[in-house]
Amino acid sequence: MTSTNRKTADIVILGAGVMGASIAFHLAKRKAGRIVVLEKDNIGQGNSGRSSALVRMHYSFPPEVQLAVKSLEVFNHWKELVGETGDFHRTGFLRIVPNGDLDVLRANVAMQKKLGVNVELVDQAQLQEIEPEWHFDDVTTAAYEPDSGYGDGSCVANDFMAAARDMGVEYRRKTPATGLLVTDGKVRCVQLANEKIEAGAVIAAIGPWSKSLFQNVGVDLPIENEFHEVVVLRNPPDMKGGGCACIDSITTTYFRSDASDKTLVGDFLAQAGTSVKGAYDVLVSM
Repeated sequence: MTSTNRKTADIVILGAGVMGASIAFHLAKRKAGRIVVLEKDNIGQGNSGRSSALVRMHYSFPPEVQLAVKSLEVFNHWKELVGETGDFHRTGFLRIVPNGDLDVLRANVAMQKKLGVNVELVDQAQLQEIEPEWHFDDVTTAAYEPDSGYGDGSCVANDFMAAARDMGVEYRRKTPATGLLVTDGKVRCVQLANEKIEAGAVIAAIGPWSKSLFQNVGVDLPIENEFHEVVVLRNPPDMKGGGCACIDSITTTYFRSDASDKTLVGDFLAQAGTSVKGAYDVLVSM
């Protein structure tokens, strides 16, 4: 880096959530050059820290299933690959659908099995054995992944960034990008409050904040924000904690354990078109 208010880097990464921190880690492992990560707040405190963080293989799009399979492999070898202890909870995962969607469920499970997913269709009696305290009166068949569960987005981001910094990546907190500067049709410089960083490549991993930043250079990203709410409930004293993570289309909810005495619950409903600031104002006021 130069000593003036105009600095240089080979790669500038915007955002230190799971994606930005992962990119920094993997580029550093490949010795990609001088890497600077800019974060407007702190590591993993945006969408990554608010994620319900289900780790499951059940998707209907084959490339997404393949990505999930690879991700599970990484979680299972986190200490070996990243060097940190990690925070993956292997609780098992259930995918429940209405009876009218069972043919789609069966087709998805068949596709997932071909791609290497450890998943089985289980009937009501088997479900009751897996989760004796749950009520399955309206469920005849579900998909069960014994190896899946949930993680912690903030922990993942912090682990990746800690390892990246050990490999020489420069991390700058409380340093939002205020603009992008384009040269010959390419973003080659990031404008900060009091300085500029020139870079061979700029990678934006800032999720919903990308739209307003790129609009300033004439790029209208097709991103629409959605605000989802979740609640963390304290379990009754006699309730067994640590059960399967679950997505249930009958009740349109998803849920998982949270620590040993709480349950995180969310629903499928979303408030579309919410501004990023508006969504986070609601979170703060709850």
